[in-house]
Amino acid sequence: MTTLREQIAYIRLAPLTPLHVGSGALLEPLEYVMREENGSPYLYPIDLPAWVETQENPAELAEFFGSKSLPEIRRRIAKEVDVATFGGPPARVCSQKIFDTYQRELGSARSENQLLISPALKNPLTGSLIIPGSSIKGAIRTAVIDWLDKEWGMRLNEGGDSGYTNKLKEYLGDIGENAFKNLKVGDFQAGLGESLIFTAEEVRRHPTHKKPNLKNHCETTFSLATQGSEYIMYGKIAVGSHGAGALDTALTVESKRHGRIVSWRFEEILSMCSGFYVQRFKEERDLFYTLGNLPNTAKRLQPIEPQILKHEQNSMLLRLGHYSHLQCMTVKNNNPKIKPTADGILVPSRTRTLADGIFPFGWARLSVCSEEEYREALAAREAQDRAFVEVRERRVREIQESRERQARARLETERRVEQERRAAEQATAELEALSPEERLLLLVTRGQGNDNQVQELFGKLDAMAPDLQRRAAAALKALWISESKWSKNVCSKKQWPKVTKLKAILGEA
Repeated sequence: MTTLREQIAYIRLAPLTPLHVGSGALLEPLEYVMREENGSPYLYPIDLPAWVETQENPAELAEFFGSKSLPEIRRRIAKEVDVATFGGPPARVCSQKIFDTYQRELGSARSENQLLISPALKNPLTGSLIIPGSSIKGAIRTAVIDWLDKEWGMRLNEGGDSGYTNKLKEYLGDIGENAFKNLKVGDFQAGLGESLIFTAEEVRRHPTHKKPNLKNHCETTFSLATQGSEYIMYGKIAVGSHGAGALDTALTVESKRHGRIVSWRFEEILSMCSGFYVQRFKEERDLFYTLGNLPNTAKRLQPIEPQILKHEQNSMLLRLGHYSHLQCMTVKNNNPKIKPTADGILVPSRTRTLADGIFPFGWARLSVCSEEEYREALAAREAQDRAFVEVRERRVREIQESRERQARARLETERRVEQERRAAEQATAELEALSPEERLLLLVTRGQGNDNQVQELFGKLDAMAPDLQRRAAAALKALWISESKWSKNVCSKKQWPKVTKLKAILGEA
């Protein structure tokens, strides 16, 4: 019988500096717009197909897209899209330089590369930024392998990349069978609209005239360094074994070939990781951020450094995501490109990539919390996200319903106009089929005849056949009654003989 023995920990992830785990894609200005609100610029990913579907004149829009240049199309989208309806979760643009470039270059045919954004990895169902469990597991794995390399003398640096892989397989077994399959880390999800856009600027350890490598702007988490207060994301980590021979709720590394075995409970893994990454931070701080050419970085790190360096039970320091730099992603004795100083400090490069040229990327502290706190936090985030989505869905629905009402009204107007056109054609056809006298009679009967036509009809009475004559007399009588021209006491001397004639024709004399 298969058994499952795991130690499950509920985790608070607190980014201390911006974390960027990219999706591998790039956003360009047909997929987002930037707007300034309350003095701060924001980036909104946009649902362009939904916007197109709700346009009053989709044919005109299709013609515009098919005939205009890309800069013209981008300008129109940026101007007309309602971000409150068709915009996704907003990300605050922290660098004014990004927004200024966007406004200046949006209509330029050569602006594409300057306006690309590296988005964060997102939950495909909600659009929320996530720090994937694989990134956290990879950071923990690096610290564990570094310990094994030093304690077991694995000599991972021998033989280059293939030697590193072969040594790990020799000591730990195939990737699908080794101990790290028993370390299971869930994703950590931010709330909708809880992300930032930064420049990723390369800075050098010492001033130089060499131009830095250009990097795309990127989307990051909130962090203590950027917000001035703690920001928390929640997730779970499980440590344990599957199978009938489960040893314990621990991460157990066994090298059968070398006859070695070591186990860590989760609390011990926390301590090991903190030791590994605290040392890496100190080395990077001393080699880069305390130098005089990076005064802003040193100043902004000062208030958060105690959070990075603190040793606290049930918590650990990790470095996660892009721009974490080789020093924090590599087993100390492995990479031949890293040359240690006389003090044994690793110096993998002369540059660092910083958010806005100030904040190091990737530092985070993970702490154990209660299951109750974890579930309450998730429920609150889900309620907030649901409200955000419902507002946009309602606005889109309202626009669609409005468009449908307008379409029905247009259809009704077109139907009425068509009916009137057909009636007019029928009336015209009827008039054309009548004799001149009958046509005059019809116009007078409908009240459409003018004074000349009324007098012309009266003048033709004597030449009409008896039946047509009586009908014409009746029509003229009805008209003159309505105009108060029928009674003798109101008739003019000229009108009364006409009335008398009609009465004779109608047998009323």
